[in-house]
Amino acid sequence: MSGKPIKLPAEKESGGSAPVKPKASKGSPKAPAVSFEKFDSAVRHFLNRLVGVVIAGFFFGCLVTICQPPEKLPLPHSGGNALAVMQAIAQAKASRGSDVAELSEADVNDYLAQRTAPRGFLLDNLCRFDGVMVSFQPKMCLVFSRYSIFGYPIYLSGRYSARDEFGRPAFDNRGGAIGRLAIAPVFMGIAQYPFFGELWNGFGIERETLNRFRGVEFEQGVVRLVPEQ
Repeated sequence: MSGKPIKLPAEKESGGSAPVKPKASKGSPKAPAVSFEKFDSAVRHFLNRLVGVVIAGFFFGCLVTICQPPEKLPLPHSGGNALAVMQAIAQAKASRGSDVAELSEADVNDYLAQRTAPRGFLLDNLCRFDGVMVSFQPKMCLVFSRYSIFGYPIYLSGRYSARDEFGRPAFDNRGGAIGRLAIAPVFMGIAQYPFFGELWNGFGIERETLNRFRGVEFEQGVVRLVPEQ
């Protein structure tokens, strides 16, 4: 051994360690971006859920409205006389529409109850047509077709006003409803034939009788057939 002192490194001489520079984190510059993506995803998820709730609420509200019976629905079996309508038809044929015929709402509905029979049309009578009723309002006639869907009644209704067209009565569509869900006249014009086309086609005798008169007038609870002048 030479006896020369061994020179220690600077860090060992000072008895400490060299300062270590902190390494830059690779993810630190992207942290704000990740946070924004999470926020954006949460907002989109909330909006999707909100839209889904609104749509579901809308359809549920429509379903509840459809299942409600319509307003101004006439009472069934109101104690009218169906024979009065038959006599009016016979008299109109004999007089060629020269006499005024006035019929009550109850008489017409009793006649319709005899004229239209319930019939099934889907799933072995689980869905069936139950009948038709009318309600006479001032200058307006409401027509109600009743259907039974799995035992629950659903009503299709239409509103019609009468006018004189070339000396014969004609009827204008004024809208309608499914239950209490209103249908605008522009849409009712498209839907009225599927709703009432087959029903109206089945009343050939009644249409022939109406054509013998000049016009039809609707009053509260009454329809008046106006003869030619």
